[in-house]
Amino acid sequence: MSGKNRRWLYAAAGVIVLLLAGLVYAWSVLSAPVAAYFPEWSKAQLSLTFTICMGFFCIGGFLGGLANRRIPVRIHVWASAVLFFIGFLIASRAQSVGVLYAGYGVLCGFASGLVYNAVMSTVSGWFPDKPGLISGLLLMGFGISSFLVGKIYQAVTPSGVGVEAWRNSFFAFGALILVVMGVCGFFFVKPTAKDLEGLAGPEGGGRAAGKAPAAGKASAEGKASAKGKASVTGKAPVLGKAAGSVGSQAQDWAPMEMLRTSSFWLYFAWAILLSAAGLALISQATGVASEVGQGVDAGTIATVVGLISVCNGIGRVIFGGMYDRMGRGKTMAVITGAFLISVGVLVFALIQKSFGVITVGFICTGFSYGGINPTNSAFISDYYGRTHYPVNFSIINMNLLVSSFGSTIAGMLYDRSGSFLSTFLAMIGAAVLAFVCSVLIKKPVR
Repeated sequence: MSGKNRRWLYAAAGVIVLLLAGLVYAWSVLSAPVAAYFPEWSKAQLSLTFTICMGFFCIGGFLGGLANRRIPVRIHVWASAVLFFIGFLIASRAQSVGVLYAGYGVLCGFASGLVYNAVMSTVSGWFPDKPGLISGLLLMGFGISSFLVGKIYQAVTPSGVGVEAWRNSFFAFGALILVVMGVCGFFFVKPTAKDLEGLAGPEGGGRAAGKAPAAGKASAEGKASAKGKASVTGKAPVLGKAAGSVGSQAQDWAPMEMLRTSSFWLYFAWAILLSAAGLALISQATGVASEVGQGVDAGTIATVVGLISVCNGIGRVIFGGMYDRMGRGKTMAVITGAFLISVGVLVFALIQKSFGVITVGFICTGFSYGGINPTNSAFISDYYGRTHYPVNFSIINMNLLVSSFGSTIAGMLYDRSGSFLSTFLAMIGAAVLAFVCSVLIKKPVR
């Protein structure tokens, strides 16, 4: 089987693995029976579990990026499977919030970050011609996970004071991940230059084997579209793509070089602000839906909350493809603008106590929030090249170390005000600041 055909098999395995790794994003649903079992635990305490999980997600991704060239990808996947199992096992035995933090927050978060970086770095390397699209497809699996998990979990896990069904569900999830990731681990290999032959040409203008192009030279497609003329900056025009898209040839920047550019920090701030706002909603979505839809049954609540994940997954594919076609600037502007409108819908729904409108708000917010992660991946590849992608990508994902506190802040705001309106207003403020950051970003030059 040719590399061009095999890569779709690896992509399918990647989607399956990230679907399971995305369990960490289901905390809003997973925590409901835990909260009912431990009524003395505050919303802020439970939200901190998710914050810790996101923090260790970043650490796992960073350490995985550093070890990417020395340890086979399948070892990363198998190690993650074992850590997930141990983490869920520990969490299932929790009698104190500290044990929950250690199992779900530390171990599951670290495992998710480790396998996330391994899969994204490896599978995206097979698609130099479609970097935005493959990022979106992989991240669709990661984003849609909480919807599927939420429905299954809700169906098999009754909640209430003294009801311990959640413990069995946690253990079952850990065992499932151990088995499925153990099998999928065999399907991850890094592409060679021979595997990528013919993939970096007319289809997309990407680069094979992570080698930087010589200055002033255009790709085959760029030459065709520019009638043989390369730009003075050494960037190849790509047929049908906006300037600055992933299709253009990118210089390779080492991590420390990247960290010295203002473009990185402006983008980093953009990602923090929108991710924090998105995570604030995700962590409190069940509570928001329950407050607006008083009298609505738990199954319907879970379905509506799950729509955030479904639309998140759809948004990842659409915005990933948008980056390939329209470039960074327009894609980020659309994402930020859609986010602002979406939160406005949420505010209106909360004030009017309209369950139908809150459903629309969840759909719109999930869709716009879905644009952040594929843009992270495409931005790093586009602006800083493929050679140092595993580490650079893990560094951009460090935004979650800060943005994960969005869920904790949302819990604190609710504890103090007794309403989710303060959270929504904070989300609007974050989106406005994010827009300012996005318009200031320029492509870095040496």
